[in-house]
Amino acid sequence: SNPAEKVECFVYTEHESKNRSGTVSQQYVPNKVVTQYANPAVGDRCHVELLKLYIGKLLPDTEMFYYRASQKKSLGPHDPWYSAQLIGHNTLGKMLKMMFMTAGLD
Repeated sequence: SNPAEKVECFVYTEHESKNRSGTVSQQYVPNKVVTQYANPAVGDRCHVELLKLYIGKLLPDTEMFYYRASQKKSLGPHDPWYSAQLIGHNTLGKMLKMMFMTAGLD
């Protein structure tokens, strides 16, 4: 592998978190930064490719990340898979709990 080759990636920067109390002592805590690099060797399971697919199926000009699935009965290949309605905090928490339980990651 050539080190000069560019590897596609996504960079997530956490600006706020429920784990930060907002007090003066946490005012200068550095933001958490996570970089996810593409891994073509895993094909369709590559995190970068999955994220690109997800973003490509959102409505244009969306600003948030978690949206409800579209209720349309029939979707064309270029139609968004998600509506403009956000998934609520509690719904998302229940979904994640179910996913972790299903995967055996209590």
